[in-house]
Amino acid sequence: MKIAILGSNKLRINQNVASGPEIFIYSYVKNFLLAQKDFDLTVFASGDSDIKTKLESIGNLSSVEDEDIGEKWHKLYEFALLSKAFAKQDDFDLFHVNIGNGEVVLPFANFVKKPILVTLHSSLADSKTKKFMELFKQYKNIYFVPISNQQKSLIKELNYANTIYHGIDLSEFEFSQVQSDEIFWIGRGVPEKGIDVAFEAVKYCKKPAYFYVAPRESQEIWLNNLLTKNHSLAKIQYNAQRGDVVNQYKKSKLLLFPIKWEEPFGLVMLEAMACGTPVVAFARGSVPEVIKDGVTGFLVNPSNDDIRGNWTIKKTGIDGINEAIMKIYSISEEDYQKMRLQCRKHIENNFSIEKMISNYQELYQKIINNNK
Repeated sequence: MKIAILGSNKLRINQNVASGPEIFIYSYVKNFLLAQKDFDLTVFASGDSDIKTKLESIGNLSSVEDEDIGEKWHKLYEFALLSKAFAKQDDFDLFHVNIGNGEVVLPFANFVKKPILVTLHSSLADSKTKKFMELFKQYKNIYFVPISNQQKSLIKELNYANTIYHGIDLSEFEFSQVQSDEIFWIGRGVPEKGIDVAFEAVKYCKKPAYFYVAPRESQEIWLNNLLTKNHSLAKIQYNAQRGDVVNQYKKSKLLLFPIKWEEPFGLVMLEAMACGTPVVAFARGSVPEVIKDGVTGFLVNPSNDDIRGNWTIKKTGIDGINEAIMKIYSISEEDYQKMRLQCRKHIENNFSIEKMISNYQELYQKIINNNK
């Protein structure tokens, strides 16, 4: 069976890419090829991508690396890449889309005879996204894969296939029982990722902290003001390499994840727990599906007016985050090491790349059989 993996032309796909869908494609394809021989994969992506299978592209460089394209023109090149893919539809049994929520792909669906499987990589919470996605709820050749049950609940009418949680390659995230007292925060430098809450928590708890920040031009002024005000509270690193990130996971006391939006998944939680590092997070979006409260970290209700569950930590908001952090620092070394072991086991049992690939293989087979 022949599967076309549709990626973006915007970014080069390799082991150091920092964007969720591109990370997914790189790890997925690498491990998929090791796991089975029944499917033949072709990836449509930028020509400079590091892909260990057949690669189809429209140029030698990704859009952001090509000075004649850049951010301003990259959408046109997305359409060009998709046009090339769908022109070859007779060569494939199924198209698997990994570009945001598939928004740039969906308008092509009327012209494609083969099934289109869309992994939903982004939030469905905002009204504009909902309005657009609902245009395609009656399309029987489009199958949507939510990456959490919470994401699926936001638009009920889409043609959903199974929920398939992301999985990670555990060989890339070594378990560690040797750590410092550092709090770790990592993410895009935007308000919804809660970096301001993280600074507030670090200030209250008086613990050493490392923040790995990926700046975004749209929030440059906001972020610069925040970092100027709080720079003494944490060591800041920008656009860290994957190796540096893994090393910081391994040695950190905890990962702080005080998000302010309905996170559709959150790979950093998996990566931290795979290394043994527990997570303290607001119980928004997919977070309660990923963290086992009191076992692999602590969940905190966002506010007294926004109660998501009866968690171990009863305080809410920043007070709850602070209490959860101090609880981890206060437990005995023996209990803390047990928590680290539970973190690793939780990821091994529920969020491995092998389990994710197996789930997609079964879904590919089912959809292809139903469309013969």
